Amino acid sequence: MGAVEVLATGDTDKVCPGASYGRWVLVKHRNGLSTLYAHLELIKVRAGQIVETGDTLGYSGNTGYSTGPHLHFTVYVSSAVDVVDFPSKSCKGAIFRMPVAAANGYLDPMDYL
Repeated sequence: MGAVEVLATGDTDKVCPGASYGRWVLVKHRNGLSTLYAHLELIKVRAGQIVETGDTLGYSGNTGYSTGPHLHFTVYVSSAVDVVDFPSKSCKGAIFRMPVAAANGYLDPMDYL
């Protein structure tokens, strides 16, 4: 698969605990796709880092809006996803920094597993 780039990492719990992805990592692949890994207990990479297949991005957890430990996995069209400041609907005045895309930028992860 080769090397890919970590586009961004973040932690929405810093501005509004329990209300979104919690700790997350966004990776851009060379095939035009990007993947998001969220609700992480611990992030082991940084933005701009080049990672290889088998490298540890982080550890599955129970951060953000989650009912138990698990990995939230999203597949995006790379050109459609961006990391933006997004106002929280749960915490008045809080601004999340997180990946978002238009509805047609989200892909079915089952098509890529």
